[in-house]
Amino acid sequence: MEKVLIIYNPVAGSEKGEEINFLLRKKLVEYFDCIKSMKTENPNDAYLFAKNACDEGYHSIFVVGGDGTINQVTKALMEADPNKRPILGVLPGGTFNGVSRILGYPQNIRLAVRRLKVDKTIKMDVGKFNDNYFNMIFSIGDIPESIHNVSPESKSVFSGWAYAYNIARDAIKNNHYLMEVDVDGENLVGDFSHLIVMLSSAIYGTPLINDIEKNDGFLHLFIVKESTLFDKMSILPDVISGKVKNNEYIKYYKCKNVSIASMDTVIETDIDGEKSDPLPASISIFEKAIEMYCLN
Repeated sequence: MEKVLIIYNPVAGSEKGEEINFLLRKKLVEYFDCIKSMKTENPNDAYLFAKNACDEGYHSIFVVGGDGTINQVTKALMEADPNKRPILGVLPGGTFNGVSRILGYPQNIRLAVRRLKVDKTIKMDVGKFNDNYFNMIFSIGDIPESIHNVSPESKSVFSGWAYAYNIARDAIKNNHYLMEVDVDGENLVGDFSHLIVMLSSAIYGTPLINDIEKNDGFLHLFIVKESTLFDKMSILPDVISGKVKNNEYIKYYKCKNVSIASMDTVIETDIDGEKSDPLPASISIFEKAIEMYCLN
C-alpha cells in the first residue's frame, strides 16, 4: 500500500491552508491508497514530519508552503537513505515559490492542485551549505539583507512587491565585504559587493547564461567585484543579454565546491530567500539527488 504525506502551512494560499489541504487530499485519492496530512505549527515541523516519513517508508511527500519549508523537507530527504527517499511534490504556498516555478506549476495554488499529476518526475540537483540544503541559490550582499528585512506583514499584503521595494531602496548602500573564496582549489581574496551561488535549475530558462543545461551537477558562482553604484548599473545590459561571463565586474565559475570566509566582519547569508547562518561557508553540489513531480 503506497502511503503519501501532505505537509501544509496553515497560512498558505492567502491563509487558506486548511482548504488547500482538503483539495489536495481529494486530488491525491485518485492515485494513492493512504493519505496523511500534517500541519506545521513550529519552525522545525516540516523537517521532523519529513524525517519520520522517510523512516516509515512513505512513497511521496507533498509540501504546501514556501521555499523555506521546502528546504526543511529537502534536508530530511538528503539525510535519509538515498534508496528510500520519497518523491517530493511541491505546491506554491509562499511568497515567491521559486521551486514550484522551476517545476512548471502555475502560481495560483488552486490551479496548481488541479493540474497536479504524478506520472512525470525529474531528478533535481541539491546544494549544501554547511549543514543546510538549498534548491536554488546561496547569496551574500545587500540584496539578501534586503530580503531578510521584509516584514511578515508586508510579505502577506504585498507579496513579491515587498521584496522589490526593499531591494531597490538598499541598492544605493553599495557595501563591500573583504572575503577569502576557494573555488575548486583556486584561492581568491578581495573586496566583493555580492557573491551568488546558483544551481543550474535556477538559471535554466533565464538569459543569465545562454548555454546552461538544467541539472548539470555543477554550482554556478558569480562574484561581483568591488565597484561603484554606476558600475553596478552597467552590469544590467550584460545580465539581460546573457553575457555575464564577459563582464569585467563579474567573475563567473562553474564548479563543484566553494568555501567562503569573511576577513573583517560578520556577514549574513541567504539560501532560497531565507536568512541562514553567517560565514564561514562550505558549499557543495549533489547531482540529481531528489526526485520531484513536475509539469514541464
